[in-house]
This record gives sequence, structure tokens and C-alpha cells, in this order.
Amino acid sequence: ADVIVAHVNTTVAGSIGVTNTAISLDEAVERVQAMHDAAKKVNKDAIVLCHGGPIAHPADAQYVLDRTKGVDGFFGASSIERLAT
Repeated sequence: ADVIVAHVNTTVAGSIGVTNTAISLDEAVERVQAMHDAAKKVNKDAIVLCHGGPIAHPADAQYVLDRTKGVDGFFGASSIERLAT
């Protein structure tokens, strides 16, 4: 695969996000890094993005990106739907 989304479970927060099954941001960092490392072993040129779980706001994504090595960015999908319009 050329792009890998390191998905760490259903997104929390907002009016429809899960609240009681989320992992911590620190655990998300560990999982995202592990998925990144596994993906790069197969394809050193893969783009790896983080998504889901406790990564629900821009500050959360920045937290994960600041604490991982080589992760290329954040994939905003259902987290965008959780923002009130």
C-alpha cells in the first residue's frame, strides 16, 4: 500500500463520538508508532497517517505527531463530522 492510515479505534468527542471505550492519547502514540514501523518495513516509501480514537481535535493530532517519528500527518474523516456546523 502507498498510504497507510494508523487507525486507533472509533473517534471520541462531539455529539456522536464514543466516550467510554477510548484509549489514551499516550496509548494512541504507541499504537500509531507501531503501525508506522510495521508499514515502513514493507514499503519504506509509504505515507503513514494517524486517525481515530482519542485523536478528535487538532491539538490531539499535534500531540500524536509530536510524539511519533516519521508519521506524515492526520487523516480527518469522522472527526470532521463531530464538529457542529
